[in-house]
Amino acid sequence: MKAEREKAIKENQKTFNLFYNELPFIKPEETLKFSRERDRLVEDIEKYVKWGYNRTKVDCTSLSKGCKTCGAGTWSCLFINNKCNANCFYCPTSQNEYGNPTTQTVEFENVEDYISYLRTFNFKGVSISGGEPFLSFDKSLHFITRIRESFGENMYIWLYTNGILATEEKLGLLKKAGLDEIRFDIGATGYNLEKVRLAKEIIPIVTVEIPAVPEDFQKLKDIVSELASLGVDHLNLHQIRCTEHNYKKLLKRNYTFLHGPKITVLESELTALKLIKYVKQNKINIPLNYCSFIYKYRFQRMAARRLFAPYVKRPYEEVTETGIIRDLFIKGDKNDMDAQFQMLKKCRKNDDFVLLNDGKELHFKKKCWKEIDFIKFNVHVSYSKPFLLPAVSYRNIFKEIPLNSKKKVVVERSPLMKSYKMKLSERKLYETFFLNDEDNLKDYRHIDTVLGIHEEKGRVPRDVDFIVNVFDFEKLRWGLLDYY
Repeated sequence: MKAEREKAIKENQKTFNLFYNELPFIKPEETLKFSRERDRLVEDIEKYVKWGYNRTKVDCTSLSKGCKTCGAGTWSCLFINNKCNANCFYCPTSQNEYGNPTTQTVEFENVEDYISYLRTFNFKGVSISGGEPFLSFDKSLHFITRIRESFGENMYIWLYTNGILATEEKLGLLKKAGLDEIRFDIGATGYNLEKVRLAKEIIPIVTVEIPAVPEDFQKLKDIVSELASLGVDHLNLHQIRCTEHNYKKLLKRNYTFLHGPKITVLESELTALKLIKYVKQNKINIPLNYCSFIYKYRFQRMAARRLFAPYVKRPYEEVTETGIIRDLFIKGDKNDMDAQFQMLKKCRKNDDFVLLNDGKELHFKKKCWKEIDFIKFNVHVSYSKPFLLPAVSYRNIFKEIPLNSKKKVVVERSPLMKSYKMKLSERKLYETFFLNDEDNLKDYRHIDTVLGIHEEKGRVPRDVDFIVNVFDFEKLRWGLLDYY
């Protein structure tokens, strides 16, 4: 939809203003060509693969347990440091200082505090990342050891590395500590498989996880059979993302850039799909998964929000599919509000609705929607985003969460949309899209496609700006990102 695309482009211009104009974005006349190329690739692999997570991840036939934990939203990624000994052109971060182990902006210098965090929020998986964990090997080993001792087999633990500093002794220590899986970025070492081969003899699950580099497609084709013969358990491909830290290096490679929640490389996605096609059609026996950027953006962020939302959600509010806190309410005369309140008391539970603001506002859950008198009242909606902080910012509603006697974290909620009063046409659309118990949007990819279905039946007004603005607060979209 044009309005949706314009909104994303404006956000990219604002966020990346220092170098935005230097980037060669896809031209309007190229979008159809490249979209058709992707569609052909998807069609070619369709009979071989299983799509998952609203068709944003493929092939999901045999994912690592770590990937499944990520998809379920029960995974904590601990950045043990922010220092790396490689110099990968595609790296999206600075990687220039050690720092303390950090997750979700919260530092955990003490492993016991981190264990309390894992227990408080009921995580089922932990990844040790960086930077490069082998640069802080003793610390990485200590964290893994204590996490395993504390949770036993109820915690799945994996570690990311470029492998440069991996040795037989250190890999043995990691296995003894309880590491379940190790993931190598072989792109950092020119696709050298020496450390992968070494790890296969020691660590239970060995995965190769790399960005899909377009100019290395032939190398990937050459190496994938060798990975299979080595018994590599999983091959994960990522889409290259453009940031302030890597854009100068990406520019030298003449990539085509795409808009979206972040800026990504078009050719990287096509390369990943081409490799899946090559592997499947040649019956190479290795589980290969394309972990698209939009999967990470949608599902990992959703998981974090849904994890923290219950701590700052009021009883009458609800958490949407995307992990945003929704507040529905009506305003009016106290007598009218009381009459509506009394009517709801006859058919709904007390915590499904509440009178506020001296009886002039009635807030309610979506299950009360059918009982609201919309002839008399306009419906309002507001949205808030929950997130974790190491300390109170005093800018938002918050709740302090004690992890143990020495450590606490803070969950805050910040407003995304304040008290929007829906027009009649907007209310009808809102009910159709977001409050219907039967999900009629299961196969949508674009808002305009969904609206088009309804427009054929003459039920959708022209003005859909409100729906565009709140769609991502309510629904996890389907499919890979459009090219624009």
